[in-house]
Amino acid sequence: MADYTVNTAGIHTPGNLNSDNGNFSTDGAGNVAYNGIKGQGETAAGSLQTLAANGNTITLVANTLLRHITGASAFTGLILTAGTGAGQQLILVNDSANAQTFAASGTSNVAEGTGANVPANGKLVLVWSANLSLWV
Repeated sequence: MADYTVNTAGIHTPGNLNSDNGNFSTDGAGNVAYNGIKGQGETAAGSLQTLAANGNTITLVANTLLRHITGASAFTGLILTAGTGAGQQLILVNDSANAQTFAASGTSNVAEGTGANVPANGKLVLVWSANLSLWV
């Protein structure tokens, strides 16, 4: 008996799926990798972080591509938690009407340092560079 089914909705498997000599795979938990590029699905509710002061650290939720932030005012000197692996992707979404600006790169873990911000009602897309040990 096959360990997968094929129908008009697509291919369904109860566990891992590997294809194209392993260049495309899933782990059965919603995580997908293609030729070594990994992407994780967005977590459910609870991914919003409220910033309260200058210098706050934006923390990441494990296995999450998307992180929502908000703040009652425009904060500066923000720090972003370091990435966990080369090529990790992150989309920061600012759900407030205030731009949020990072600290210098040596403090913030963001390559552009104070030149990087998450615009009001906007987003910032970042990738972790293991070579630089910074979000770029």
